[in-house]
Order: sequence, then structure tokens, then C-alpha cells
Amino acid sequence: MGKYSIVRGVAVGFGRVYGAVYGIDGPASVSGSSQSHVVPAGSSGMAALFGPKGTTMECEFLNDNGSGHGNGACKSSKGALYRLQY
Repeated sequence: MGKYSIVRGVAVGFGRVYGAVYGIDGPASVSGSSQSHVVPAGSSGMAALFGPKGTTMECEFLNDNGSGHGNGACKSSKGALYRLQY
């Protein structure tokens, strides 16, 4: 169960989780809590996920609005990092 949002342009605070997973040499270049990777015709998004046993996940993703596909990163409440592709 959870909630997500997609924002045209850059979402405020986006990039902390994404940069932790992909690093500065990956598809995102991160400085502080912002991201500088831009997907043409894309949008950034954020999601909050809640598991039945109390685990939570914070996710950030870049959505290609043309294809509906994207990639992102998630961090669990226990500190585990995950890559996300859809």
C-alpha cells in the first residue's frame, strides 16, 4: 500500500535516494537534495510505500511520459537500497 505523485519538471527534494543508489557516476548527478538528470518528455516522481509489518520505503523515479517506462531508486526503513525499473 502506498501513494505516489508525478510532477512535471523537477520535484522539490528529489534526488537523495536516487543518487544514493545510482551514485554520481550513474544516470543521476546529485548535489545535496537536487537532481540534474533530465529525461526528455519526462517527469520525476516520488512514492511512499507501507508494508503490513511496519516496513516503509521511500522511492524516487524518473518517468518517460512518452513510453510510460522509467527507472528509479528506493530506500527501505531498514536502510536497504533498491533499483527500480518499470
